[in-house]
Amino acid sequence: MAERSGPWPKRSLIGTLTEQEREELLKLGTKVEFPHKAALVRQGDPDNGALYILLDGYTKVTVDTADGNQTVLAIRSRGDLVGEFALLDGGPRTATVTAINTVVAIRIGRSAVNAYLADHPDAHAKVTASLLAKMRTSTERRVEARAWGARERIARLLCELVEQYGEPGDDGVVIALPLSQFELGGLAGAGEATTERVLNEFRHAGMIRTSWRRITVLDAAKLRGLWRGY
Repeated sequence: MAERSGPWPKRSLIGTLTEQEREELLKLGTKVEFPHKAALVRQGDPDNGALYILLDGYTKVTVDTADGNQTVLAIRSRGDLVGEFALLDGGPRTATVTAINTVVAIRIGRSAVNAYLADHPDAHAKVTASLLAKMRTSTERRVEARAWGARERIARLLCELVEQYGEPGDDGVVIALPLSQFELGGLAGAGEATTERVLNEFRHAGMIRTSWRRITVLDAAKLRGLWRGY
C-alpha cells in the first residue's frame, strides 16, 4: 500500500510537532502494515513496550464491557498515536485498536520513546497535551450521554466527522470513514436500532445521504442547529 503524503492533520499529535521533532521521532521506529480487521493492540494484553504512529489508514478504538458488549470509543487516523497509555504507565492495554482498512504505521519501542521525550521537552509537553485531550473528549462524551438525546448526539458526531474527515463531494461533504451504523452509534453512545432510526430521519429531512459504510452530509448547517439549539 502506498502511504498518504502531504501535510499532517493539524489536530493530530504529529501535526503539532515541529519538522525536526517529527523527523527525529519517526526515524526511531520500524514501518509496519496491518490489513483490514487486524488488531494493533488488544484490551487486557500486557504492554509489549511499543506504541504506533499512524501514517495512513483508519483504526477504531473499542472496549469490551462486563456484559459482553463492545463499545466504540474513538477513531484514530494519520498522525495519531496508538498504544501510548500502556507504554507510558506500564499497565495492560485499556482498549482494542483495530484497523478498519489497511493501516500503515511506525512502531516505536518504549526505551526509544522515553529517550526521545527526555531529550525533547517541548515534544513531551505536546504528547501530554494529546493524552489530556483524549481524556477530555471521553469525559465530554459521558456528559453528553446523560444530558442530550440520541438525535442531538448523532448530529454533533456527524458534524465532528465532517470537520475531521470530510472530503468534498458532488453535492455535499463525504465522511471518508468506512463505518457501520453500529460503529457510528457506538461513537455517539446510541444503540444500532436508535442510530438507524435517527439516520433515517436525517435522510428524510435532506440533511444526509447514506450508502453502505458511507455518509454524505448535504446540509451541515441543519445538523449543527440540532445540537446547538437553533
